[in-house]
Amino acid sequence: GYAMSDCVGLTAVTIPEGVTSLGDCSFQGCSSVTQMALPSTLSSIGNRAFFGCDSITAFRLDNGSSYFSVDTNGVLYNRSGNGLYRVPSAYRGTFEMPASVTLLANYALEGCSGITQVILSENLYSIAEGAFYGCSGLSGVSIPEQVSVLYSYAFYGCSGLTDIYLSGECFGIGRETFAECTSLSRVRFGGTPPTFGSMCFHNVTASATYPENTASWSGNIGNYGGNLSWSAYHVHSFTAKEYAQDCTGFPRTRYTCTCGESYTAYNETQLAGWSTTAPTGVSSDRIVTKTQYRYRDKVTVSSQSSALAGFTQISSRWTPMHTRTVTYVK
Repeated sequence: GYAMSDCVGLTAVTIPEGVTSLGDCSFQGCSSVTQMALPSTLSSIGNRAFFGCDSITAFRLDNGSSYFSVDTNGVLYNRSGNGLYRVPSAYRGTFEMPASVTLLANYALEGCSGITQVILSENLYSIAEGAFYGCSGLSGVSIPEQVSVLYSYAFYGCSGLTDIYLSGECFGIGRETFAECTSLSRVRFGGTPPTFGSMCFHNVTASATYPENTASWSGNIGNYGGNLSWSAYHVHSFTAKEYAQDCTGFPRTRYTCTCGESYTAYNETQLAGWSTTAPTGVSSDRIVTKTQYRYRDKVTVSSQSSALAGFTQISSRWTPMHTRTVTYVK
């Protein structure tokens, strides 16, 4: 480890053929390196090998590899593509993880401060140690429901992160997993309490909620190194009752919860060839509720009684929301 650490004047690296492994923190602090060319013989990479390499825009495999692969953005994967090894630190914007990824290497996105949103693979079942360590620009991440473990330091120092939802499948949160996430204001748990690691919310002030009538939570409410305000939330349990057609012309189903909340779903099917986007040239202020209408090229509907300039009325009907609509075609 530390073989080339803190070479701040280094701008490009080509590791020679024959090298088979990189130790922990091998290039730590090489903050000016923009390109990292790896040899075909490389078979293992240690923890945090590229920690502090803030300028890397791409990893390269100029001679191919039997162990690793890179995509068009210079992101480093294992050969089969199911393991994500390292995202270049200079990556910007939204990072969408391929659905093929089932494994994250430790510290795979460490220091990627320019990433603002992450879309994780739906086939991911755990978040590796330090996976998003220091991703200070990250404001949103959707954690798949099947993720069961968040290992230590997984989101350490993600100071832009504002809220987190953990499903009922999550049974473990590691040491300092959300430590120093200073903007985190809301944490929502979806099931029974996970095992909380030491200081997992260090320096975090947030509201934390859990499902009501879950007795096991009573012994697991704590601050975990931060300042968490705990409360229970109601979990709706709806029963359905079907109704025949009404004045809308559509059958409907009424859903009612034991708490009294209810809603109605109309069984209107999407018309073939129609979309939910307004046609070109039609002002959006003529669309009252887009989700209640159907559109296709040069066809629109409006709740206004007056005709649209340049359009001809072809039909008129009541919508499922009892709003009078008029359909025009140009």
